[in-house]
Amino acid sequence: MSTIQETLLDHLYGSPTAYQAVARLKEKLDSQGFMELYQNQSWDLKPGQNYYVSANGSSLLAWRMPKDKATGFSIIAAHLDSPCFKVKPNGEIYTRNVVELNTQPYGGAIWSSWFDRPLHLAGRVMVKKDGSVIAVPMVVQATPLVIPNPAIHMNREANNGVKLDAQRHLLPVLGLSNQRLPLLRVLLAKELKVKPDDILAHDLYLINRQKGEVWGVNKEMLSSPRLDDQACAWLGYEAFTQSESSENIPVLACFDNEEVGSATRQGAASTFLFDTLSEIAAAVGGSVRKLFANSLFLSCDNGHAAHPNYPEFDDPTNSANLNEGILIKHNARTSYTTDGLSWALFAQICEMAEVKTQHYTNRSNIMGGGTLAQISLTQVSMPALDIGLPQWAMHSSYETCGALDIASMLKAMTAFYCTKRSLSEDSWVLKS
Repeated sequence: MSTIQETLLDHLYGSPTAYQAVARLKEKLDSQGFMELYQNQSWDLKPGQNYYVSANGSSLLAWRMPKDKATGFSIIAAHLDSPCFKVKPNGEIYTRNVVELNTQPYGGAIWSSWFDRPLHLAGRVMVKKDGSVIAVPMVVQATPLVIPNPAIHMNREANNGVKLDAQRHLLPVLGLSNQRLPLLRVLLAKELKVKPDDILAHDLYLINRQKGEVWGVNKEMLSSPRLDDQACAWLGYEAFTQSESSENIPVLACFDNEEVGSATRQGAASTFLFDTLSEIAAAVGGSVRKLFANSLFLSCDNGHAAHPNYPEFDDPTNSANLNEGILIKHNARTSYTTDGLSWALFAQICEMAEVKTQHYTNRSNIMGGGTLAQISLTQVSMPALDIGLPQWAMHSSYETCGALDIASMLKAMTAFYCTKRSLSEDSWVLKS
């Protein structure tokens, strides 16, 4: 297993929700001398300094200020959330002597992949302390939960396709009790070493914390929860911190809530990115309009690999294979933002970096989803394209990609940050 595969799997295991992912990114950036800024304070951005800012504890923007002039932004964007279940207020449901948690689906998942496996609670808890409300990211280590299937003897149609009712069939079991006690609050308080009454609120999710691994006869596949899309977020961070500065200001954008539409104050549909880039533009004495026109937005979110058991889902000429290069995604409805210009630019960057690429489109009779770029471009007008790792079982609780594609993506992202880019009338100039 290569070092980048090891660090990726470690990050995926340690980042069960966006709150843990942002906390880990902050820790890494702090260790490298980045300065944290706050949205509710004034900024005094200095040439050559490195900064980051977070929103609601679950989204993060990081950048390096140029030492001299700046011609545009080089932005890599990925999202930190994944489909799972969110715990409702008044979470306990009592049925006979069984205590279940009342949850609701977050995003769209392959829900059958969540049955009969150990699951954990993770997210953040609001704790009362000395008259203040403190947000504490946490993973409940004490006990796993399980969503049990009925036996095949009771449901003979289980292997013929079963319609799942989210309120009836997808509730996890917390434990057994004949008394109606606030078991969740007691569990959280014990984990945090506080009084139950000090627990004020929570944003808790049911997550699969199974460790990922590299597998296959030649160790050619990598599987883990949350490959979509924390793999691209982590690789973006690695490329961002490994790349050298250029006249294009490097920006790493990690957003929450992509799986539910991004319409939050920390989502890509907010002004979080625009506000930050505007502050940077003002500090370098540049025009936002000019800087945006000379920027490139690389939206990194995994795509679909050709599946050996379901060839009927592949486009006849634009499908992709594991370990044969990163995806460039296209869509006529612009749910992917790639156009001829951004396609050509990125293809040249990958050619210079000796990274293979593949093209992906949905079949014309299958509707695809939107991405961060499509949403972000309603706030920031700049050239953009969509790329990703080819993978199987997207939105399963355990997903698979090509192990070799991990290094290819890192190499392409690093080249993207390092390549100098300038616009001259209707042509672009690229310099490594």
